[in-house]
Amino acid sequence: MQGRDNREIQFEGLTESEILALPEEDVNGLILLGEPLVFRAGSATVLGSFRVTDKRLTIELAQIDGGGEECWWR
Repeated sequence: MQGRDNREIQFEGLTESEILALPEEDVNGLILLGEPLVFRAGSATVLGSFRVTDKRLTIELAQIDGGGEECWWR
């Protein structure tokens, strides 16, 4: 998976490892709000929302600006 280490998704300015280190209540309060949230994935800026109901994660993406570079999983 060459190039994967150079890509980073940030939510509210936090990296994946920083989010995973947070207590569950903090993650719920920052990300799993079910309200619009802007985050970066690679070079793209994404508007979306995240919520958990009945043990199901629902992700709704409204707009994606930028990005388009080759995906690391291909």
